[in-house]
Amino acid sequence: MSLAFVLSALVSAAPASRGDVYAVVVGHNGGTARTDSSRGLPTLRFADDDALRMARWFSGLAVEGGVTVLTTPDAQTTSTLDAAGLSLPKVTPPTRTALSSALASLKTTLAKRPPQRGPSTVFFFYAGHGLTGRLLLEPEAGDDASITGKELKLALMDLGADHVELFIDACRSQSLFTDRGGPDLSQEIATLEARAASTSFGVITAAQSDKPAGEASDLMGGFFSHVLASGLAGAADADGDDVVRFGELAAFVAFNTEGLTGQRPWFEPPGGDLRAPVIALSGTTRLVLPETSQGRLRISSPSGLPIFAELFKPAGRRMTLTLPSGRYQVQRRDGETGGAADIELVTGEARTLSALVDATMKRTAERGELDWEPVSFQGPFSPQVVAALDAGYVSGRPNVAPSRARTFALDAAYLLSPTPFGFPGLEHGVELGARYHLGGVQLGLRGAFRSSTANDAILRRIALNLRGGWRFLLLDERLALAPFGSAGFKTILRLAGAQVTGDPFAPSLGAGLHVEGHLLPRLSLWAEGRFEATWVQLDGVRVPFAEPAVTMGASLWW
Repeated sequence: MSLAFVLSALVSAAPASRGDVYAVVVGHNGGTARTDSSRGLPTLRFADDDALRMARWFSGLAVEGGVTVLTTPDAQTTSTLDAAGLSLPKVTPPTRTALSSALASLKTTLAKRPPQRGPSTVFFFYAGHGLTGRLLLEPEAGDDASITGKELKLALMDLGADHVELFIDACRSQSLFTDRGGPDLSQEIATLEARAASTSFGVITAAQSDKPAGEASDLMGGFFSHVLASGLAGAADADGDDVVRFGELAAFVAFNTEGLTGQRPWFEPPGGDLRAPVIALSGTTRLVLPETSQGRLRISSPSGLPIFAELFKPAGRRMTLTLPSGRYQVQRRDGETGGAADIELVTGEARTLSALVDATMKRTAERGELDWEPVSFQGPFSPQVVAALDAGYVSGRPNVAPSRARTFALDAAYLLSPTPFGFPGLEHGVELGARYHLGGVQLGLRGAFRSSTANDAILRRIALNLRGGWRFLLLDERLALAPFGSAGFKTILRLAGAQVTGDPFAPSLGAGLHVEGHLLPRLSLWAEGRFEATWVQLDGVRVPFAEPAVTMGASLWW
């Protein structure tokens, strides 16, 4: 078992604090008109439903007034909410002006927030049409309006939140973050990333750059949004620790959408860490599914729509779902057996779907109640599924940059250099150090111990130096080149028999090149060559001598 794995496991096992939660939710049904050069995009039916459903779930976790909803509900949506006895929240049309205003207001709120309230998390959700590199918004003038992925990322990183999660249910949504196009904001984003290096930023999108995302009539929503909401509610909590982590959520979405849509959603973990927490669910209003319950479950309003969550519940495993307070219908399907029962959730309490409620679910096939989509939610979601995604991720299949946002490293290395002062032979040593990266600047502290033999005497050298330089990232940030300079001192001891002589404080300067390759999100291997000059005191006079050195090492990243 590697040290990197152990450290990662310890970090992931640490309890996650939910802190203050905020959400900006956008749903836009509008499409684009057909032209001579374009087939256009049809009007969607359920992007507004997805936005309202996600906003309702976030409202059970967010601070008061912390959820902003930008959508224009259609008649079918308002009719469905009325039939379910659910009120329509305050909504604003999903225009560029309204979105800019909402983000500016949230930035002001976060700036005024007392730091003792714990970490702040912002969720951004969009449902609607996606074109290459941009998302459609409601036009204020002209035929269409949009926002590019680069603009959106820049605005979200500028909020000042500790943690940002971005969820996109739109066609070609990967292209928002991986394709060229749109205004060139790379310098602004790089500057902002350097200024806000502590911000954790994760992305999950419904579709790859060249793929569509679909709606489901029986769900009155996008299938990606439906699975995402189910996972966030707790169905993705594979290890049962009351924390939905990024790898769990990404694996849950892929596990339940790939069979239906034929593709795997695109994702980018915060700082390349699949174990980063997305949301902590302890202390919330819960629906408890005991060990005795089993089968495919859907949780909806008592009228049957909207549907809020779905999962496959295996026997013998206790599971919980976080839902806002209110009345719900729990529908179950287990082979040819199925039915429905009502349950009420009270704010802050955990209510168990008891054996009595389970027993009221009668065998039925009326009105197509068992005619659910037959591909997804057909098997239990488990830690083994998460591990499979983790293995695929670290092997480099997903298009992400694992080194991004890693700012601190611990180094260990083996050192080889010629024996000093012109004596024949080689000197061996070990080095330990730490580095901190702020944008393209690299700062570090390095300590070394070296040993060699010269003329029947043993030379011992202890060195300590400060290092600084620039760091250039290549090959999708998997390779780093860092020229550097160093300054410090060396303690040089000569042991000949019982006599010890030397210089306890010899100043030194150096320069070199560091080449580093990132193999795993938290592990890198590197080599460096450098040239050092040291001023050693001989007979009361400091005499300079110079030497080359080659170092090979490994680093753990945070």
